[in-house]
Amino acid sequence: STATFDWAVVGLGSLMLFGVHLDAWAHHRFALESFFTPWHGLLYSGFALLALLLAAAAVRGGGTRRGAAALGYARRIRTLAGRCGPVRPRWRG
Repeated sequence: STATFDWAVVGLGSLMLFGVHLDAWAHHRFALESFFTPWHGLLYSGFALLALLLAAAAVRGGGTRRGAAALGYARRIRTLAGRCGPVRPRWRG
């Protein structure tokens, strides 16, 4: 992977993490329990952009064959696929 790709992952991961903290703050600060809030938007847009970047890099690297993902990112791609794909962890319901 290139330094640009690594920094893009760091930036989008930070956006997602900032969204998590901002959402937690908002849940404790305000009495709203809706899914459609700006804080959820920030959290899930960071997640979606990171997933899109990793998926695009894997496809560009050769698709689903072994070794297609950038070095060190294959496990993250499998984790993202498990969170938003057809294979969902049992504890998520």
